[in-house]
Amino acid sequence: WTQWITFFLYGIISQSRAAIDNIGKLLTIKMRYDQKLNEKRVSRNLSMTVERLFSTPIITIPSVEEHLGLTYHGAQVIVDSLKEMGILKELGRRQRNKIFGAHEILEIVS
Repeated sequence: WTQWITFFLYGIISQSRAAIDNIGKLLTIKMRYDQKLNEKRVSRNLSMTVERLFSTPIITIPSVEEHLGLTYHGAQVIVDSLKEMGILKELGRRQRNKIFGAHEILEIVS
């Protein structure tokens, strides 16, 4: 039993260290994004969308539209701004129903 428990605990320690490392990386990204947003003095809706990327790093224009209660065009402006800032990238090459991802966050959580 002792060997099994020791093995199990080492696994927990390893996973915990990896989680702590990932949290540190995400906090660094968050601080960098906050700095970008503050420098550009962006709208509250854009800031709220960036916050949401940390829980939902893949979005669509309709998902932004629904989350913020905006028109499609308003949501598209938010997504375009985030693409210009380098926070979002288009995933795939669709003509319609485009999907966007917060690539830096995705690299850490996937």
